[in-house]
Amino acid sequence: MAEILIQNISKSFGKNKVLDDLSFEVKDKHFLTLLGPSGCGKTTLLRIIAGLEYSDTGSVIVGGKDITNVPVEKRNIGVVFQNYALIPNMTVFNNIAYGLKIRKVDRQTIQEKVEYYAALVGLGDLQGRKIGQLSGGQQQRVALARALIIEPPILLLDEPLSALDRKIRGEMQYEIRRIQQEVGITTVFVTHDQEEAMTMSDEIVLMHKGRIEQLDTPEQIYNHPISLYSSDFLGKANTLDATLDYENGKAYAVGDGWCFPVVPPAGIEEDLEDICLAIRGEQIEFEQITEEEALAARAAMDAAEEPVPTAVAQIETVVFTGEVCRISAKMGADDITIACINTRAESLRPGMYLKLIVPKDRIHCFRLGDSEKARS
Repeated sequence: MAEILIQNISKSFGKNKVLDDLSFEVKDKHFLTLLGPSGCGKTTLLRIIAGLEYSDTGSVIVGGKDITNVPVEKRNIGVVFQNYALIPNMTVFNNIAYGLKIRKVDRQTIQEKVEYYAALVGLGDLQGRKIGQLSGGQQQRVALARALIIEPPILLLDEPLSALDRKIRGEMQYEIRRIQQEVGITTVFVTHDQEEAMTMSDEIVLMHKGRIEQLDTPEQIYNHPISLYSSDFLGKANTLDATLDYENGKAYAVGDGWCFPVVPPAGIEEDLEDICLAIRGEQIEFEQITEEEALAARAAMDAAEEPVPTAVAQIETVVFTGEVCRISAKMGADDITIACINTRAESLRPGMYLKLIVPKDRIHCFRLGDSEKARS
């Protein structure tokens, strides 16, 4: 078993508190990603697990053993850095074998293990090449094989794909995940890239200013964010300020020229409470309507004494991005972005009107204070 237990870890550099009382568990053989913007503390936390930094408080426990004060050279942890840290004048073989050589492993075992791990990462026929003769993706594979060959209980990856171009980066996301699952190694991965996190992870720790904002599976964080920060960082969401209105036991979010039925935030039971909504563009359903229908819907809403669920938008731009089209529109006084597969948008043009429908379980409501926090 090689689960990782982080208990009450805090770290400051001078007066700057980088990590603030973090606690979580990485399950055995799981792939967990530390996700967040620059400066949120994710790399510092990774370095504390590796033994390259020491926390001010708290413990790091691996496989039931407290390694908080164990020196880095005695932790037997595989680490792949952002710059790979390969030795340029050595061959692929010697770079991969480096960890075994300094452990004075016999030559036959080194040969067998290098051949296995070189083949595992797709470098079986490149062992004689120098590092300078390799592409960025191939160098990344060398660094991964070198980390794995010492057969550590855990693997730490510090933004290893950031220097690769988009195509190779996408390929390596799937390769790293394949290799991690094949080897069955507990892995902690650091990135600021939401696509990497969602593609590769069993679980994500979303970090914000040295604290854990949300820890869950990619699907749960994306579809059920617990804060506006979560909804806005893991997939861009439309954020709309509104007023909460209750009528006959039902809750409505009322904006300037629109109204949605909603599930209100916990603890809010009174009318006229200021809230903020987060709505993902691909979760908005729509149908084209005429200008007359749009004007009639708005007039009916304005004339009603009770909330009338109404969401009509006028298209401003339609942007083709490949599989997906992004429709920018004006919904009342607010801007909103709708995403759909490109075939649905073929007939849409600026100036047209759309009736918008969003299931209320896909509209996430937060207190306005959360809105101000996330936008700061």
